[in-house]
Amino acid sequence: WKEEFASRARLRELKLKMLELIAPCRRFALFLFDDEKSSDDASKVATSAKVENECSSQYNPTDNGALLSSKERAMGISRTVALMVLLTGDSDPDVKSKAESYLRAHMDSYRGKDAEKSEVDESSLHDALLGNSAAMAQSLLTLVIGGVASISVTNRLMSQYKLERSVDTLKLGLSVSYHVDKTMETHQKALLSCCRKKVDEFTSAKALKFVAKMLEENPKLFHLCDLQIDESDVAAVSIGSLTLSAFGDLRQPGSSGSAAVESVASLLNALCLRLTMFYDARMKQSGVETSRARIRQILAKSMVQASAVLAPMSSGHGGSSTLGSSAKTANTQLDIRDHCYGVVCTLARSTFCLDERGALYDCGNSRSFPENTNQTHFNRTLKSISTASMLLGCVA
Repeated sequence: WKEEFASRARLRELKLKMLELIAPCRRFALFLFDDEKSSDDASKVATSAKVENECSSQYNPTDNGALLSSKERAMGISRTVALMVLLTGDSDPDVKSKAESYLRAHMDSYRGKDAEKSEVDESSLHDALLGNSAAMAQSLLTLVIGGVASISVTNRLMSQYKLERSVDTLKLGLSVSYHVDKTMETHQKALLSCCRKKVDEFTSAKALKFVAKMLEENPKLFHLCDLQIDESDVAAVSIGSLTLSAFGDLRQPGSSGSAAVESVASLLNALCLRLTMFYDARMKQSGVETSRARIRQILAKSMVQASAVLAPMSSGHGGSSTLGSSAKTANTQLDIRDHCYGVVCTLARSTFCLDERGALYDCGNSRSFPENTNQTHFNRTLKSISTASMLLGCVA
């Protein structure tokens, strides 16, 4: 459509028709499976799996079809919700209004049903509304920072995880997946040519706000497997790393009153709240030292990012205090400041604020793994001074 120089009216018509096709409250609901049809497809898959694995002792006739059906249905729900969320940030008012109404109707579709059925817990309600929440959060954040930056973050994290389940979680996404031979340069170029560009600022703001809402309302979003396993933090680390990448990308000079920066600051605040609870629980477990180091790294970087925003604001050099600044921009700056103070306060209430050597905040150190404890008193003093300087800069 872009290469054909489609007119604004034609693009608007395309988006409105697409909303009609995907909305759960409309006739087609393109990505949602009909229960009867999905059960038939699941039985076919189960029969095929039985034929292929009839000589294998690992085949379980009760697992394959139902598992595939539930996964596909969850991904379909996530694709539907993600598209509606992105279109709520569209520049066309008609597209934006219709997307907001369809999204609101979907999110209200289970209102009151949890009261009727006491056995429906909060996490299952979120799954019914959002599908695969981890995949949707990672996909929305990927669209905010761009495909190339997302691949860089994912490749860096994949070197820290060995289990197949963890690697699959890092690769979760709602769009088309590509299998690339990393040893072939032509494959890598083809992959980069298919990467999505970053969405615009208004769409980014809507997407980030929705991910923040997901974190606030679903306390079990990061609980994808047994928490006693060291690599059970994979969803938390992945979403945290993508959030920090988005924060660093959006916080550019002159963007102090941006709606996207306010949204990503809100997301960082919600992320730190969940991660500190995860980190505090990890402190009581044994055999998860590597996991604690990974989570601590994200919290430390969050501390540095929040302090970098607060320091110029508190000193009076970061805000737009000129006469030409609008009231809306000033309110946005106040919201950004409040979110960043929320990050600092959340970290202050966590066991993160004291490391194993008793150093306050460890100066927001972002090392992947703890440093050798046999360090000199002089270095520890310098770190304490740097930490004090960073914290006092927030309230100057």
